[in-house]
Amino acid sequence: LSVAVWSAGEVCDLGAKNGTYNSGCNADCSGPGNVCGDGMISAPEERCDTMVPVANATCVNNCQAILCTQSFADCDNQPATGCEINTNTNVGNCGSCGSVCPQVPHGSPGCSSGTCIIASCEPGFDDCDKATINGCEVLTARRGEPWREAD
Repeated sequence: LSVAVWSAGEVCDLGAKNGTYNSGCNADCSGPGNVCGDGMISAPEERCDTMVPVANATCVNNCQAILCTQSFADCDNQPATGCEINTNTNVGNCGSCGSVCPQVPHGSPGCSSGTCIIASCEPGFDDCDKATINGCEVLTARRGEPWREAD
């Protein structure tokens, strides 16, 4: 059995599959290089490595993709940062990447369970109909005096 060292740093036998990424040579190799699971992210061939922890994600598809845990997403498309966004709570990525919660009239937007909500109302306003589209629609105080909504 002959052994050759390839430019990527792999030490492989001289079989026909050597030198081709993800060709099956991994089983015949030892040492550093383009081997999924060697603890090194070998760019550009690998986007992640199964032995390198990734935030809220797992490295899959022979080190070519990350799989996010539930309610997290890779919104910056950078495997090194993992799945950095909790889409259940992030107002800029509510439910999915890029889904921005709109401004709320007389209030502040929020994100709960991946759905845009009214997080709070300005003093003197209230959200009686629970519709995010019209925000905090009821004036509850006038000229400094409390005002209560009708029962």
